[in-house]
Amino acid sequence: MLFGGSLATAGEPLTFAADFTHAFAYDSGPMTPTALEYEQTIERAQHTSIPGISGTRITMATRQDIVALLPADHRVHQEKWASIPCWFFEVPGGLVIADWDHDRSLHSVVCVDTSS
Repeated sequence: MLFGGSLATAGEPLTFAADFTHAFAYDSGPMTPTALEYEQTIERAQHTSIPGISGTRITMATRQDIVALLPADHRVHQEKWASIPCWFFEVPGGLVIADWDHDRSLHSVVCVDTSS
């Protein structure tokens, strides 16, 4: 969708700006002009928080502290699933743990309240 173009993101509020000024141009070198909104979003991104949440890919076998927070019927407690890849997100007041199957299908999302 953005082949030949670029996408800029900034937070506070979450903003996306696509630059299509040279998306279909023959000469898309560094001197090609960019869209004003795109340039403004890049500038604003330098002074705002990173939008959204950021996660870390973990293997549950290496994070027993996280495994202990998961429900008893979560598949990570079965030996054959002990090394499943998961994404671990720290969010205000809690944690979000997402795991998927080898075919990249989402298997589960668990939210843990750590505010108390």
